[in-house]
Amino acid sequence: MGMGYGANYADVMEEENIKKLCRAEWDCFMEAIEADEDLAGVEDVAHMIYFDSMDDDDPIGKALEQLKESFHIATDGLELHLGFHDHDECGDRYDEINGYFWGIDGMYELTEAGKKFEDKVSRKHFVTFG
Repeated sequence: MGMGYGANYADVMEEENIKKLCRAEWDCFMEAIEADEDLAGVEDVAHMIYFDSMDDDDPIGKALEQLKESFHIATDGLELHLGFHDHDECGDRYDEINGYFWGIDGMYELTEAGKKFEDKVSRKHFVTFG
């Protein structure tokens, strides 16, 4: 089987907008990260999710799920996910994403919920080698 690049994209929202929409849940998520001395920040959590190494019972995972639920309600139906991409390992220098990002599902065909936030969400492109 051959190896090659595959196109990817993500509709991305900046953290400041997520904080404005879900301040209490954001703060709980950050407190859970800070309580874990092995983690330096959100990037480490995204890396754990990417490599599927976070337990369902993990306090950080629970706080993230609460943030996602709050975001879903606050945006009338958009889905929030924490993603990770390393352009050095499996991408390209022209990728618009390198590291963690907050992806938003529900923006591809703009729903009524998506239309309310289209000026706060931007689509980023990157490739994956594999």
